[in-house]
Amino acid sequence: MFQVFLTGNNSAYFTISPTAVQGRADIRVRVAIPLDYELIQSYSFSLYANESMSDHVGFSRVFIELINENDNRPIFSKPLYNISVPENTEPGTSLLRILATDGDAGSFGIVRYYFSDDPDQFSLDDETGWVTLKASLDYELMRRFTLTVLARDGGGEETTGRIRVNVVDVNDNAPLFQKEAYVGSIRENEQAVQSVTRIKVSCC
Repeated sequence: MFQVFLTGNNSAYFTISPTAVQGRADIRVRVAIPLDYELIQSYSFSLYANESMSDHVGFSRVFIELINENDNRPIFSKPLYNISVPENTEPGTSLLRILATDGDAGSFGIVRYYFSDDPDQFSLDDETGWVTLKASLDYELMRRFTLTVLARDGGGEETTGRIRVNVVDVNDNAPLFQKEAYVGSIRENEQAVQSVTRIKVSCC
């Protein structure tokens, strides 16, 4: 009869069975605590067999390499990015940078960014997350844009975020008369208030 037990820095992550053996037996090593590649990539510990009636001890080293899995999704730094942009902002201007992080190691943790629908007014750098104005804005035509963005990691896991772009009105239109010239007439000795002509002007 001999006893079997584990020792070593990583031994707490595993259990063995059986722990008491008569003659010959297959020893099974099982996971006792959830393993996480992002915390520990490899484990090593010793397996000892000690005869109960003598001081004879046998041991073997056990090495376990953990295989990385894509077990984390990207997480945006904000669920909603909200910015205000003057309507006279020049195309080509960088507006904001979105950011998503992924807890996976290696290629699984690399995040790329995409628009769910490709908007005409904005572009998105898939590597850096910078959103750039692509076309001119006009407050009188569109006062707000709501954009859906995707963060996709190296294993294909996706998370959805939103960007709200508020267009700020700028006084970019001069008052406009409906006619270039207006003509009216009135008697020279007229004492009462009289309507001479009607002038119409529009603005903005």
